[in-house]
Amino acid sequence: MGEPMRVIAGRYELQRELGVGGMGAVWLGRDQVLGRSVAIKEVRLAPVDAVGTTKLTAAAFREARTAAALSHTHIVPVYDVVEHRSRPWIVMLAIEGPTLLQRVLDSGPLDVDTVATIGASLASALDAAHEQGIVHRDVKPANVLLATDDHPWLTDFGIAQTLAGASSTSCRAKGSPGYAAPEQVRGEPPGPAVDVFGLGATLYYAVEGEHAFSGDDGWATLMAPEFGVVRTPERAGWLEPILLRMLARRPADRPTLTRIREALRTGRLPQRRGPVRGCLPRLRRR
Repeated sequence: MGEPMRVIAGRYELQRELGVGGMGAVWLGRDQVLGRSVAIKEVRLAPVDAVGTTKLTAAAFREARTAAALSHTHIVPVYDVVEHRSRPWIVMLAIEGPTLLQRVLDSGPLDVDTVATIGASLASALDAAHEQGIVHRDVKPANVLLATDDHPWLTDFGIAQTLAGASSTSCRAKGSPGYAAPEQVRGEPPGPAVDVFGLGATLYYAVEGEHAFSGDDGWATLMAPEFGVVRTPERAGWLEPILLRMLARRPADRPTLTRIREALRTGRLPQRRGPVRGCLPRLRRR
């Protein structure tokens, strides 16, 4: 902030800061070689020693490679990753539009059918990532960009990791309060069901205008899905039983992304055989 306009890696001109998150900032920029607008994520590393900085830089490069390996109409493509002033910078497609979070904050909850359409698109994107062995692990409204006609783009695979590389010793409690699945909070190896939970919490927020789970502080909110119950939806309409199934405490009780996509298009999600375990309210019959 306040710095003069500059060029990084001799190619990317920073124009203006679009937003700041926990791990850095996102800038609107211009690729001077190809003459196109780009979004540039500046990964701001915490002050650590040289070894720690090297590890964090390597992690940022892994993030870029993870996202670059995915090609889908609802996943923000990564063009490049460069190092400038000992910081990694990730160059992506520039999306003109707000995040889903900002849209709800500015204009209020979205209507049920719009949320269902957005949800089906994001489910398709996550399904494509899972087919490549990649779990996003941080699906939330702030990581969904809305372009023209509410075309959703999923971004920020910053804490994603391959299913093959996941292990109980390498996984720690990660994710965002209110959107992290219970098993994720416990530090268990992530599976596709983690993203089903995050997507369910994201769609709940989009249609209700408030979080499915809440606590008195960030830690309490992070732990709420493990020990609390989901708020009873008031605006979700026919989406309610679908969202509640996606937010089930046990991963095995959540539907697959394929079934979710079908349910969001048809308005029906077949009931599981036997009761759904956990502290979620009983689903109302329609």
